[in-house]
Amino acid sequence: MGVCLAVTKVIGTTTLGIYTGIITSNITNYDILIHVLQSTSISNFNEFNSNLKSKLQKNSILLGLIGGVSSLAFQLSYFKAPLRSKHPYLIYASLVLPLSSIIYGILTRGELIKYFKLDEVINSFKQSEDGSNVKKVKENVRSELDNSVYKDLGDDSSSNEGGQQEDDEISKEVEIHLNKTSLEQLLGKLNLANKIVGGVSFIGFVIASVGIYGDF
Repeated sequence: MGVCLAVTKVIGTTTLGIYTGIITSNITNYDILIHVLQSTSISNFNEFNSNLKSKLQKNSILLGLIGGVSSLAFQLSYFKAPLRSKHPYLIYASLVLPLSSIIYGILTRGELIKYFKLDEVINSFKQSEDGSNVKKVKENVRSELDNSVYKDLGDDSSSNEGGQQEDDEISKEVEIHLNKTSLEQLLGKLNLANKIVGGVSFIGFVIASVGIYGDF
C-alpha cells in the first residue's frame, strides 16, 4: 500500500507540474496572438477562426485530462492513506483543477459564448441575395460584442450599378471588424484567466512538491 501511495503522489505531482507548464506556455502564446491581431490587418478570418477554435478545444481537452489525472491521484493518495498519512497538502493540490475550472468559467464564459455565436452574427449580413439585408443592418445593427452601431461603412447614395459591390464590401468590412474585435476580447479574457490559473497551479505544485519531499 505504501508503494502504491508513493506512486500516486508522484503521478499527481508530475502531472500538476505539466499542467502548470501548459498554462504558462498558453500565456506566452496568447500574448503573441493578441499582438498579431492588434498590429496586423487580417483580411481572411475563416481559416484563422477554424484554427483557433480547434486549438481552444484541444487545449481544453488536454488540460482537463492532465488536471483530472492530477486531481484524482492526489485524492486517491489522501483517502487511501492511513490516518497518520492523511496530509492536508494532498487535498490542497487536488483542488487546483476545480479552482481553475471556476476561474475560467467566471472570466471567459461570456466571451466564449459571443465568440462561438460569431458566425450567426456575421451571417445576418448575408441572408439576402440582393443585399437589402446588408444595407438595412448597416444602418441599425448593434453589435453584441462592443455595443456599437455600425454606420458610416458605406455610402447609402451609391448608384444601382455599384450597389451590390458596395454591399459586399460593407459585409466584408463588418465581418473583419467583428472577428477582430471578438478575438481580441476573447484572447484578452483567456490570458487574464491563464495568468490567475497559472499562479494557482504554481502554488499548488509548490505545495505538492514540498509535501511529497517531506513524506520521503
